[in-house]
Amino acid sequence: KSRMVSLRIGEFALLPGGWGEGDSCRTVLYLVERKQSGFTFAVCNSCSDGMEYHPFSCEEPPHTKFKLLLVIEDVPATRL
Repeated sequence: KSRMVSLRIGEFALLPGGWGEGDSCRTVLYLVERKQSGFTFAVCNSCSDGMEYHPFSCEEPPHTKFKLLLVIEDVPATRL
């Protein structure tokens, strides 16, 4: 958390993350960017696990298109 709070406005940090172990391990990438009003927190997930939390579109049935990047704006430092 201290690394994120010490970022200057416009700077960002990329952090590896995920869950599981062995063959069931899922990897995601987190991006934290310092803004004037707080932070932007983004989760990049390219596997199907966890995609239920990402925005999606059903414009081309029967396929569901998920956005691989979930972005949350205006996150206060206390919520990092």
